[in-house]
Amino acid sequence: MQEALELARAKKSNERATALKQHYKGVRFVSKANGSCEQMDEAMDNIELAMYKAIETMLTKDEFSDDDKKKEIANFTDTLNGLKLAVLDFAERAGMQTSGKKQAGGDGPDTRSAVECALSDEVYDAHKMYFKFLNDRMAEMKVKDTRVSKTIEFLDGMLVDLHSKNESTLKKLGGKRPDKSRKIKTIENIKEEVQKKLKPDVAEPDEEFGLDEKEIANVKAAPPRGGPGRGGLMDAIAGRARGGGGRGGLMDAIAGRGRGGPPGGDAGGRGGLMAAIAGRGRGGPPGGGRGGLMAAISARGGGGRGAGPPGGGRGGTCFHAVF
Repeated sequence: MQEALELARAKKSNERATALKQHYKGVRFVSKANGSCEQMDEAMDNIELAMYKAIETMLTKDEFSDDDKKKEIANFTDTLNGLKLAVLDFAERAGMQTSGKKQAGGDGPDTRSAVECALSDEVYDAHKMYFKFLNDRMAEMKVKDTRVSKTIEFLDGMLVDLHSKNESTLKKLGGKRPDKSRKIKTIENIKEEVQKKLKPDVAEPDEEFGLDEKEIANVKAAPPRGGPGRGGLMDAIAGRARGGGGRGGLMDAIAGRGRGGPPGGDAGGRGGLMAAIAGRGRGGPPGGGRGGLMAAISARGGGGRGAGPPGGGRGGTCFHAVF
């Protein structure tokens, strides 16, 4: 799903770049126009995300304290401030007056492409839905915020003027109006997405497998299938993983009882960890086999690689090697 979305965006971006190159002469103008288009995409994404978060909060909280309401208003303010900066940039590119007192005939020429004008109208559609949501939500919470209200009023007036500018410029350019870049999600669309996300995706046995109540009861009452297999972690540690004989548990292996042997004897099987260190790794008569760790260090392992007679072999401790 994500790969398909990314592929669609890449295709739309390539089509947009081709249209901008046909309209503008010069790489610099194409780059600025493309940046403005990306900014409009981001503005619509932010509107959708802000509504998603607000609706998710509404559906997951039963009661709202004063602090909760303040946080929600703060989120609205952040989204509106970001939208304000973007809209001012869109208006400037359309040649609109964005500062000071507006004068009749004071707007400059609109040199934008059809792609930019059509995308700007999508921002206009998205903002209308978002502002309605904000006003309804604030009325529902019984909250009044002058900054939010004033910002909505300013942006609404600016976007209405920009919409008129878009329509006149598109008419002047002629040709086919560009297709919409996306489907503007309504409040109900976003609410359905949030509800679907919050709903646990767990199917009952009778719904998933078509079993009736009696069959479900029989399944629950049936003993586990199969015989003794590998035991759990604690069984493995205790030596009961396979039951009875066989390999012992972890503690048996450390103690030298991993493979059985006469009770209390060191002769059978591989010895334990402590036995290996002490020189009883393979059992047998004293002095037989490989010696212990300390014996190797002290060169008393006996035969083979041990110290041997004075002057022979590789014997001696580390002090003999030094001196």
